[in-house]
Amino acid sequence: AALRYVLKPLTEEKLYPLLSELSDRKSEEGRYLIETIAGEPRKIDLKRLMYVEAEGHYLTLHMDQEKNQRAEVQFLRLKKSLAVFEKTLADAGSTGMFVATHRSFLVNLSYVERVLRTDCILSDGSSIPISRNCYKAVNEAFIAFYKK
Repeated sequence: AALRYVLKPLTEEKLYPLLSELSDRKSEEGRYLIETIAGEPRKIDLKRLMYVEAEGHYLTLHMDQEKNQRAEVQFLRLKKSLAVFEKTLADAGSTGMFVATHRSFLVNLSYVERVLRTDCILSDGSSIPISRNCYKAVNEAFIAFYKK
């Protein structure tokens, strides 16, 4: 999509503000997944996805109610393994946004308020367990995410 029309000669004074504006607009765009839920394709806003919980062959997607304009969905269930869903997230370009805290949980780092030894606390007060093997990776990902 066209952003602006720039006349020649192109100078740094014209180019750099334009590139900054383009970068700002790109970062504001939402990232979405299309998943089949209850037999219907459904758009999932990754900014609203707080965490994913695996239970057997099913995943429960916990969505943020406050960022939901329609406020109709809090949980979505789909039949998929956590490993496959994690790969889908990576393919959607959300690498670094989600981190595995446990073999059954993926957490959106933008909702993490604190990282403790045994769990992480989300902005809504939810507590997500952190396994001993994942603690270091979760802590490092949390720090790196907020340093950006």
